[in-house]
Amino acid sequence: QPQVVGLFNLGLSLSKISSSVNKLYEFLYLPAEEEPCKEEITKPDTVAVELTNVTVKSKDRTIIKNFTIKINQGEKLLITGITGSGKSTLLGVILGIVKPTRGEVLLLGENPQCIKDGNFLKRVGYVPQDIGLFETTILENILVGRKKDDNKLKNALKKASLEDTIKNLPKGIESIVAKDHIKLSGGEIQRILIARAIYDDPSLLILDEATSHLDRETERKILQNILKDDKTVIMVSHKHNLQNEYKWDKVVDLGVNQPREQTTKRKQGNI
Repeated sequence: QPQVVGLFNLGLSLSKISSSVNKLYEFLYLPAEEEPCKEEITKPDTVAVELTNVTVKSKDRTIIKNFTIKINQGEKLLITGITGSGKSTLLGVILGIVKPTRGEVLLLGENPQCIKDGNFLKRVGYVPQDIGLFETTILENILVGRKKDDNKLKNALKKASLEDTIKNLPKGIESIVAKDHIKLSGGEIQRILIARAIYDDPSLLILDEATSHLDRETERKILQNILKDDKTVIMVSHKHNLQNEYKWDKVVDLGVNQPREQTTKRKQGNI
């Protein structure tokens, strides 16, 4: 089996596979205020993610300052902003990859820094920015060690708009990336990663520039499939058209100075 880096959607504790990443963040960010993990946090089941007065500082600047937001179950959040404005950092805080300098973070009612239950982590699907595939079959790149379920696989391929692409490959889903000289475009790789993230039908889906290499029509099909579900979706994108073309409950604009939340109440967009 390939080494697993699917993180949350694969039900693995981040601490077991990302020691080098943690060392990098320790170098980049100022030390966080130490707070022991609480045994139990009581929060309404309706809340998917909650950040309260979160601040993240690097060695030379404040990236996020006193930011508060509550994302209820089923809501769709779009995070926008220029390159370097802290979009991926904000996702890192939510996922527990980045420990904030100050503030409280709750992921599905738990402190993400304290989560060790693999079954809990399977409830979160995550597509990181610009990550590659393993030199194994497309099927294994989607499953990454999980048991094959035909219904789950069919659903993931359909929602990621991968069915036709796989049908046109000589060995189909059993084609081996690189070894069979399969040349996949950046958009095709992103669609495989999306299929990986949604395979277990997580209640929370987090997308970090996950459609940046897709053409507009393919992106539209995939976002239609994802946004019509009742799952919570948090999406980071630099694409300006997404805010107006799709319906979002909340939009966070990461400006030069401070994150700014716009509550849209699902009135924006056509989808």
